[in-house]
Amino acid sequence: MENSKNTLSILDLDETLIHCTPFEFENDFDFKIDKNRCRIRTGLTEFITKIAEHFELAIWSSAPDEYVQKISTIIKPNNIEFRFIWGKSKCSINEESNDLYSTGYDDTNSIKDLRLVNSEFAYSLDNILIIDDTPQKA
Repeated sequence: MENSKNTLSILDLDETLIHCTPFEFENDFDFKIDKNRCRIRTGLTEFITKIAEHFELAIWSSAPDEYVQKISTIIKPNNIEFRFIWGKSKCSINEESNDLYSTGYDDTNSIKDLRLVNSEFAYSLDNILIIDDTPQKA
């Protein structure tokens, strides 16, 4: 694979890198945060380590900022640095959305406007890859 370090890969958290729920897993969870029991996706450390060889990495979730910071600290491999870690405060509101999807954080109308990444870090929109389970937000 060609070295694309000038390309930024933005990773979502919930339902992409981790799965959190307030329900019991019969004690089968990797960590607790707030009232949630969370599982880290199988192979996540290897995945992040491998893609970091080719891309700059960032985390952007529509969940509350403090939650995003806590989880990012837990899942981040020691030798990896994220370009940024953003939460809901960096999301825009889509006033026209009638989407019923919600993760429980009242983020139904939150969108991740990549123009913000372009303006703050000067990445061309052609050089941003976003991996998110909810295409309406990206």
